[in-house]
Amino acid sequence: MQLIDKGIRIIHLGHEYYPDILVQRMQYNAPPLLFCKGYLGLLKSAGIAIVGSRDASLTGLALASQFAAELALQGKNVISGYAKGVDTKAHLGALEEDGTTTIVLSSGILGFSRKRVFKDVRWEGNVLAISQFHPSEKWSGRNAMIRNKLVCALSQAVIVIEAGDEVDDRGKMSGTFDAGKTALQMGVPLFVVDPCILEAQPKGNRKLIEMGGIEINPRDGITTMLEHLEQAMVTSIYQHEEVEQLSMF
Repeated sequence: MQLIDKGIRIIHLGHEYYPDILVQRMQYNAPPLLFCKGYLGLLKSAGIAIVGSRDASLTGLALASQFAAELALQGKNVISGYAKGVDTKAHLGALEEDGTTTIVLSSGILGFSRKRVFKDVRWEGNVLAISQFHPSEKWSGRNAMIRNKLVCALSQAVIVIEAGDEVDDRGKMSGTFDAGKTALQMGVPLFVVDPCILEAQPKGNRKLIEMGGIEINPRDGITTMLEHLEQAMVTSIYQHEEVEQLSMF
């Protein structure tokens, strides 16, 4: 009853709103239940993820907001993790252009609330919050890493704003780097901001580009990404038609 009273829906595997792409990309690791609050139509929307550091530079924060706004104006749903820093700027950038955004939580959905920074933007009908965890579960670093996989699997593409090295000098793993690596492993197109334009020139950005991420810049980054996705779609359709023609013989 507590979930119902708070307007939370439980979307299970096989439900009409459950995204098929999760099963395709995560296979047996696809979450059997998604706890959702907000506009359910965003579960199957054309979403682009924007990820980055909690302690991003001013340039990084500005880029997250800029890219999210540009995506919103192109009709793309912006997906991110609701952490402070890049995630929050991405959600806000989309909503400030009256776009939509999906919030993927690393804790239970009963602990979710609207941050004060979002008080002046349209919320109802523009936002979906999702959690794969028990509704009362608290945040943990482990859950944040698990959440990254869901962010990637839901997305048409992933944009990395700022990523630290995979493991820093203190042995701490970079969640943003992990998200970028996960995107590459899932075959999700990965776009990474050119580290040279950022204050600290983050090592993770350079390494992700070396691993196969596509370098982008503020001037035409979103255009580059959308053109790449369109070309990939055309190529996929062409290859599918070729296979169908061959099967006729």
